[in-house]
Amino acid sequence: ATHFPMYIMPPALKAIKNVSVIDNNTIQIKWVPSVNTNLNNYKLYRTNVQSAKQDIFYINSNSYIDKDVVTSLNNYIYHVTETDKCGNQSLPGYEGKSILNEVLPNEYQSMINWNTYKLWKSGVSKYHIQLEKEGIFKTIHTSTALDSLFNHDQTLENIHAAYCYRIMAVSNDEKDTSLSNISCVISPSKLFSPNAFSPNRDGINDKIGVKSLFVL
Repeated sequence: ATHFPMYIMPPALKAIKNVSVIDNNTIQIKWVPSVNTNLNNYKLYRTNVQSAKQDIFYINSNSYIDKDVVTSLNNYIYHVTETDKCGNQSLPGYEGKSILNEVLPNEYQSMINWNTYKLWKSGVSKYHIQLEKEGIFKTIHTSTALDSLFNHDQTLENIHAAYCYRIMAVSNDEKDTSLSNISCVISPSKLFSPNAFSPNRDGINDKIGVKSLFVL
């Protein structure tokens, strides 16, 4: 009898599902697991956007924790391919690009700037700008998918410590989110001391006292 080898289809296009900063200098990358029973491994490519340096990782699961990154200074592009035991390699699909969040102080304003997330198949729906208060990040503003800049009035919060922000991107199908790095600013303390008062009970400057802003 004649025996013919079983033909197995080459790996299909492989796309990044999610790239998110999960801790200081730590990025988590996820992709849809292979359905190929002849899978050998995944090949994950990382490109540093600022330096253009590229690295390659060989991985056996459909996720990777990348700790060889500097998330406060750089953002990174990831794409993945799949290789079967016959040596066939898929083409990369949608890439994933981490969000780099930078915050600058400006007269009791926080100037928050970030790069847009790339590249969910469904696209980005919105960005949540989140501020850390008492150890918990809470959304203080939601921007459209086209925005990448927000000015926050610090006097609305009067936090007596660093103002720490992060960005959360949400996909259009709302199945995925991506977090940026955390970026913090410290505003200078300020004292306000009047040089006169009028105790005539008209409710205007009846008392003299010192007021403070961002003073512990």
